[in-house]
Amino acid sequence: MTDDLLKPEQMEQQITLIDMCEKIYRDALSVIDNDVKDLVHKGKEMAALALYAESIDQISKIHSTLSGIYKLMYNNQNILRVYGSLRLSKVSLGLKPIVDVMDDPEATQQEIESYVMKGIREAGVDKYHHFINQRYILELEYMISTLRVLVEPDYIPLDLTEDEELEEEIDRHIPSMVKMYVWQRDKGQCVKCGTIEKLEYDHIIPVSKGGSNTERNIQLLCERCNRQKGGAIQ
Repeated sequence: MTDDLLKPEQMEQQITLIDMCEKIYRDALSVIDNDVKDLVHKGKEMAALALYAESIDQISKIHSTLSGIYKLMYNNQNILRVYGSLRLSKVSLGLKPIVDVMDDPEATQQEIESYVMKGIREAGVDKYHHFINQRYILELEYMISTLRVLVEPDYIPLDLTEDEELEEEIDRHIPSMVKMYVWQRDKGQCVKCGTIEKLEYDHIIPVSKGGSNTERNIQLLCERCNRQKGGAIQ
């Protein structure tokens, strides 16, 4: 647990999923720009490269998380428009495509990436990093700024578990700020295997065995790891 991680009672309402994603992304960039460089200067090349690889993995996971949310918004923006979405109306230049929403079998990957980067730059976003793919950086910067407008502050993308009635009953009692804290602490990924797919809030000590709904007893697990844990408890 990092020192700058706020307890649920300390967290303010403006700390959103997008804020958390941006923090992880920018922290990873800072590690590459500062910590990795310092390790190389100290003659610790392998430690530097391992830290660099870990930071790139964090950035890749954030890109994947944001891309999934943005793709859902982009592909269904007509629904939002027809129903008069105020959030969508605030994106003055409209939603620009990212590579994950492009579907043109006649275009090469290079042509698609060039088209995407041009559109993002037209939206006023331009950033460069000497170690990270330019398209990745532009998409991340654009998605962060756009999704901060489009995504409601209390949205957390978690799937329901298989026992829906029981889990909904339990889940109602997990305070929203505890969810936000756990999501940030666990970096939006399964604490067991590291995946960002099909995440669930898991009670470390089950409620039926006296477990609480505080942040100390809640963790993020993917559906598979949660099922394996459940089988081991039985």
